[in-house]
Amino acid sequence: MFRKDDERMYFFVREGFSMTRQSEGFCKKIKVTSEMLNGEVIIDGWHQTDLSIGDQFTLVSDPKYQLRAMKLEL
Repeated sequence: MFRKDDERMYFFVREGFSMTRQSEGFCKKIKVTSEMLNGEVIIDGWHQTDLSIGDQFTLVSDPKYQLRAMKLEL
């Protein structure tokens, strides 16, 4: 559950390998190193990038892109 003022991002590894140390959680910064010959990463369910073994990328939480949510009451 996200607090509306939370500056962290949530990550979830959908198909990790047996050596994956953590499959989900909150963080402000995460560095990913690919261990797959032919893999891909999908960010926000939309941005897809192909990865090869050894490829790396870093995601950093930025408050200007924080989750915007509202509570609707009927």
